[in-house]
Amino acid sequence: YTGNGAHNELTAGQQVQDQFTVTSQDGTATGTVTVTITGTNDNATVSSDSKSVTEGDTADALNTSGQLTITDPDTGEAHVVAQSNVHGTYGDFTIDANGAWSYVGNGAHNELTAGQQVQDQFTVTSQDGTATGTVTVTITGTNDAASVSSDSKSVTEGDTAAALNTSGQLTITDPDAGQAHLVAQSNVHGTYGDFTIDANGAWSYTGNGAHNELTAGQQVQDQFTVVSQDGTASGTVTVTITGTNDAPLAVNDTGAATEKGGTANGSGGINGSGNLLTNDTDVDSGSLTVSAIRTGGTEGAGTAGTLGVGLVGEHGTLTLNANGSYTYVVNENDATVQALNVGQTTTDTFNYTVTDGSLTDTAVLTVTISGANDAPVNTVPGQQTVGNGTGGGSTATFTLRVSDVDNGIETVSLSLGNSPQSSTGILTLSTTSGLTFSSGANGTKVMTFSGSISDINAALASVTFSGGSNNTTRTLTMTTTDAGGLADTDTVTIVKGSGANALAPAGIAGEAINLALVDPSDDPNDVITVTISGVPLGWSLSNATNNGDGTWTAQTNDVQSMTITSALDFAGAVMLNVTQTWTNADGTTGTATVADNVEAYAQGSPIFAVSGDDHLTASSGNDLLVFSQPIGHDVVYNFDAMHDQIDLIDYANFTSFADIQAHTVSDTNGNAVIELGEGQSITLQGLDPTSLTSSNFVFDQTPVTENSGSLVISDGALLPLSGTIDNTGTIELNSTGNGTNLELIEHGITLQGHGQVVLSDSDQNLITGTTSDVTLTNVDNTIAGAGHLGDGMMGLVNKGLIVATGINVLDIDTGTNTIVNSGTLEATGSGGMVIDSNLDNSGLLWAHGANITLNGSVTGGGTALMDGVATLEFGAASSTKITLDAGATGTIVLHDSFDFSGVVSGFDGNDHLDLLDVAFGVGTTASYVANQAGTGGTLSVTDGVHTADIALLGQYDAAGFQTEADKNTGTLISYHNYLV
Repeated sequence: YTGNGAHNELTAGQQVQDQFTVTSQDGTATGTVTVTITGTNDNATVSSDSKSVTEGDTADALNTSGQLTITDPDTGEAHVVAQSNVHGTYGDFTIDANGAWSYVGNGAHNELTAGQQVQDQFTVTSQDGTATGTVTVTITGTNDAASVSSDSKSVTEGDTAAALNTSGQLTITDPDAGQAHLVAQSNVHGTYGDFTIDANGAWSYTGNGAHNELTAGQQVQDQFTVVSQDGTASGTVTVTITGTNDAPLAVNDTGAATEKGGTANGSGGINGSGNLLTNDTDVDSGSLTVSAIRTGGTEGAGTAGTLGVGLVGEHGTLTLNANGSYTYVVNENDATVQALNVGQTTTDTFNYTVTDGSLTDTAVLTVTISGANDAPVNTVPGQQTVGNGTGGGSTATFTLRVSDVDNGIETVSLSLGNSPQSSTGILTLSTTSGLTFSSGANGTKVMTFSGSISDINAALASVTFSGGSNNTTRTLTMTTTDAGGLADTDTVTIVKGSGANALAPAGIAGEAINLALVDPSDDPNDVITVTISGVPLGWSLSNATNNGDGTWTAQTNDVQSMTITSALDFAGAVMLNVTQTWTNADGTTGTATVADNVEAYAQGSPIFAVSGDDHLTASSGNDLLVFSQPIGHDVVYNFDAMHDQIDLIDYANFTSFADIQAHTVSDTNGNAVIELGEGQSITLQGLDPTSLTSSNFVFDQTPVTENSGSLVISDGALLPLSGTIDNTGTIELNSTGNGTNLELIEHGITLQGHGQVVLSDSDQNLITGTTSDVTLTNVDNTIAGAGHLGDGMMGLVNKGLIVATGINVLDIDTGTNTIVNSGTLEATGSGGMVIDSNLDNSGLLWAHGANITLNGSVTGGGTALMDGVATLEFGAASSTKITLDAGATGTIVLHDSFDFSGVVSGFDGNDHLDLLDVAFGVGTTASYVANQAGTGGTLSVTDGVHTADIALLGQYDAAGFQTEADKNTGTLISYHNYLV
């Protein structure tokens, strides 16, 4: 039996038969051959399959399917074992018996990275189990998009960069396994800071500065991009910075100034200026201002000032404005500043506050002050006044001082300049210890010396002027030169004469009179010891002690307010000697002396101003204050606008109250000042100009003074008078050696009332006018004594009696004014009378046992009488009738005998004619020719060149006249009466 095939289709155990009938050859028999074939399980074949899928966003992206081929010889067994939802790693597998399979992803499997391949493999078994196949699903990963979070942080600007630092954490997700990372970044520079982030998303931000330039509320951002590791995603980190108002930054400043130098700080000097905000900044504000200023270098301390107003510092004044501009003015009176020499400096500091509107900062301004050479400074007193003569008041003692704040003193020169009238007088220093004289010597009028400042000031502490001619004005010039070559020159006027040149305060008796004193020291706070001598009994001094010997002492730092009160029954003037002493800054003692002429008028009398600077004090009553042209700068105290009046005399431009108003101003203290002209004014102390009315002024009103008692001008004193003097008492000028002056002011005085004007027996008594047109009209008074009437500055009309009674001369000098005499001019004292001016005489000249000298011409129809031993001398032409008493021993002296037109009667053997203009010699002859009536004749005297004809009344023998030489070069004539 031969198989006709493998017949693998037979399944295991399946039997089939092939049966064959076998016939015998003969056909007779048959048999069967049965071949039973039992099948076996033939191996099947199962194909395999592979699929590739790519990961997508969803599980469906992994789905796939296919068809396996299954063969099996065994009939009906060409099948596989079906499988359903077999879980693989990445999906589920299903296959049916026929080999159709499918694969369903169990997820997107985004964890697979790009290109990463994974497989799910499933085994497929043939139905009979004899064969297997595989289904392989290859999944290729893709780069799935990562997810990166963003972050925002806000910070606020502070004073430092650290205020901007911040940090955070980003979240990074990535389906791709192992790729949930970021690209790390380190110190990435932003605009305002640096950014760092690691792979895990931890980030930090570090400010790169304080960024104070940001204004309040201003916001800026730094933004950084963050990328996932696979580059598929990005995020941002945003840092928002909010600005704040940053304080300004004030930077210390320096300034420079230079002190003034030279004489009295009169040259150079540079004040400081600048702007303090120039170097100050504010990072977030364009507008800065100064809000405060204080003294000193400690910020926020010191004395507070006001912007725009000067703030006094240590050495100067700073004016600082809100815009930062400033000026610094050096205090030229500051001792530290003045002590600076060239090349030396000092500083003044101020601290100031800068603001941007809300925040502030403080800085310091330091002003460096450079020195300059200051000239030495002389300290000299005011005018010194001394009396005429050689008495106690005829010397002046005063203090001079030198100082130099920054240099030593080289030399001091004192020179007593000559006045036109005199070159006499000396200066005496208090000591010469330590001095070296390069010219002159102590006790002379010119000297130059050197020494230390202390030695020089010791020498100048008490300088005495002595000597000098009467009625002269001397100028002491003091020149001090320092080591730097600068000099200071000052002068002291020394007046030797009447009290007209002293202080002359005036007021009413029995009431306070301001003494017109001024502070003599450099420092107004110095305590001045004031000693006043010569104070009469019954007088009192304000705030002072009566020493019981005519002196009073006060200690005060307000000498300007000192007053004196006379006795109620006093009238006249007293010269007080005032000595002021004080301690200087260098410890030396300063001394100043001044003559203080106090004029006290009787109650109800006018108050008269002298012809110079004056101080008048009104009383509690109704006062008339008289100011006659010219005056000086006068001050009136206690003027009552309700009751007092001012009388302006001889001021042509002032005739109404409107004129007063047009020339009245207020001084710096609010006092009314009436400006009368150049160098002339009246200051009404304590009175506002608006208080004045027309009732306070009269113009050219003649004042009337009643004197029924004694009006006494004491030794060395002065009293002004004007107008009508109804003198029923006495007016006394009581000089005992010092100039004593009755000063007549415009337009002079009229003396009436049959009183007396008594001049002591001193040539220092003086009655004179302030100008040459001032006239003394003596209606009926007796003016008797010695001294001077007129002194060249007065007119004189005499209807009464003027008599020279002293051993000192009574000199009458009216300058170019002709004296008009209808009364009597008499000399009885041994000093005689001298009349220097021309005389219009219709009255009597009486040489009553004393001499009368007339240096001017004499006209008029008046007479002259001589009795006793007397000389009547005519210095110019004269027409006077001269009568010599029978008992007289008289000498008539003629300087101009050729122009003598008078008549001499009573000439006898006791008398002489002295013809000074007829030279005596061998040719000199005298001849007499009687008139026809025999009542007289003409005496002719000739020297051969000139002939003088003298008319004589009486009977004379021509032979009786004899000539001889006089004591000069003239001819002396005597008479011997041979007829007897």
